Amino acid sequence: MADPSDWAAYEAVQQAKEKASNVRTHPDDQEDEVPEKDPVDQMGVESRRVVKKLIQVSRDRYADSFDVIAAEKYQRRHKVKDPDKPFRGYAVIQRLVVDHQGKMAETRLEIRSRKLCAVIKELGANLGGQVNLDTIPIVFKRPFQALFFLYRPLEHYLTISHPAGALREEIELLVAFIRSPVGLKTAIRAYKEQVELHKVSYGLLWSLYPPGTVVYSNDGVLESCSVVESTQYVEDQLGGGALVINLVQGHHNGEHYGLVRETEVINAFPGIIAITPENLTVVPFDTI
Repeated sequence: MADPSDWAAYEAVQQAKEKASNVRTHPDDQEDEVPEKDPVDQMGVESRRVVKKLIQVSRDRYADSFDVIAAEKYQRRHKVKDPDKPFRGYAVIQRLVVDHQGKMAETRLEIRSRKLCAVIKELGANLGGQVNLDTIPIVFKRPFQALFFLYRPLEHYLTISHPAGALREEIELLVAFIRSPVGLKTAIRAYKEQVELHKVSYGLLWSLYPPGTVVYSNDGVLESCSVVESTQYVEDQLGGGALVINLVQGHHNGEHYGLVRETEVINAFPGIIAITPENLTVVPFDTI
C-alpha cells in the first residue's frame, strides 16, 4: 500500500514534467466541466490503494470558508479557489476538520467512488437514519458506528458477489480501514470478546441495535416486539448517561392497524452484564 511520501514524490515528478514541457498535463489544470466518468476511475489505481488523508482548516470561526490540505503538506498551507479539487480522484478520503483555532473539530471518512457508494447504499439500506446514502460522497463521521454495521456485509459481499477490478480494490481498502486502529479495530475486538459470548458493557451497548434489528421488550406489564430505527447516547448534567433506542412497532387501536414510534431508555451500568431480558429492557429477538 502506498504511503503519503509516495504521493508526494509522484506530485514532484508530475510538476517537473509540466514545467519542462510548459504544457498543461495535470487533470487539475483543465477547465471545470461536468465529468462524464467517475473521477476515481480517471485517476487510476493509485486512488484505490490508499485512504487519502486530508486536513480541512477553517479560515474563520464560522467555518464558511476553509482550506483543504494533504496531511503530509499541512505545514505548507495555501489558499485555493476549490480546495478539494486536487483530491477528487481518490476513492476514499479520511478528513480531519480543524477549526480556526487549530483544534480538531471532527474526523470524517468520505466515500467518493460512485461504484463503491452504490454498493454501500445497497448493503446499508437500513442506515438511512444515520448516514445520508443518497449523496456522493457518502460521509461517515467518527465514531463510525454506521461503518461497524457495514463491516460484515462488506466482507460477505466480497466472498459471495466476487467483485472484480477497481471495485474489489475499493471495497478491500474500506474494509482495511474499518479493521485499522484509527477505524474500528477496538470495537471489533470488544464485540468478539463480549457480544459473541452473549454479554455486553455499557460502552458497547449500541452494537446490539443496528437499524432494522427486531427486538423484544418487557416492561413488566406488556411484552412486545419492535424494529430499531436508531440509537443515541445521552448524558445528563450530573454526568450520568443512557442509551436512547428509537423503535417502530405495529399497533392496533381497536379499529385500525398502523405504525407507532416508541422510545426505550437503558441507563448506564458498570462492568459487563449478560444479554438477557432480566438485565436489559430491550434485547435483540435472536438472543432470547
